[in-house]
Amino acid sequence: MYTREDILNYHCPRWSELPDIDLYMDQVVSLIVKNTSVFSEDDDQRAITKTMINNSVKLKLIKPPKNKRYDRVHLAYFMVVAILKRFMSLTEIAEGIKQVKAVYTTQQAYDLFCEIFELSLRSAFDESFEGVKISSLPDDIAIYHAVTSAYSNMLYARYLISKKNEKEEKASKAEGTAN
Repeated sequence: MYTREDILNYHCPRWSELPDIDLYMDQVVSLIVKNTSVFSEDDDQRAITKTMINNSVKLKLIKPPKNKRYDRVHLAYFMVVAILKRFMSLTEIAEGIKQVKAVYTTQQAYDLFCEIFELSLRSAFDESFEGVKISSLPDDIAIYHAVTSAYSNMLYARYLISKKNEKEEKASKAEGTAN
């Protein structure tokens, strides 16, 4: 289970930090899992799978790989999918990306997503942080903020539940040793 510090220290890799060489599917899956593992509550929970990647291509939500290799555009897309898939279908994610890309380059859109996601996490996990008001953002960016805020708040709720369960287990063990 993640800690508050894990979440507050999370860094979503920006466009310039993504590999600038094309990767095979296993490498893509490994990279995405590594960069989103902080949000996995158990080892069986995969951020992205080969099936999800194949479905994205099959549904024409993203361009097919070239010679079975995936580039930065694919990596950015799959990072966003790995984060948003808990709340949105692949089709909804692709439509949201399409709307944002109508205004921004792929690099700008991805870096903006990372920035807003980190702000949403801080807003949920750091009580002293004053977040951004969704209504003050343009609609294309408000999409990012709304869904990353929902995800961040869900993570925080799970964190609180986990913390409460830990306290109850400690109290129960303390009672058991006192008897």
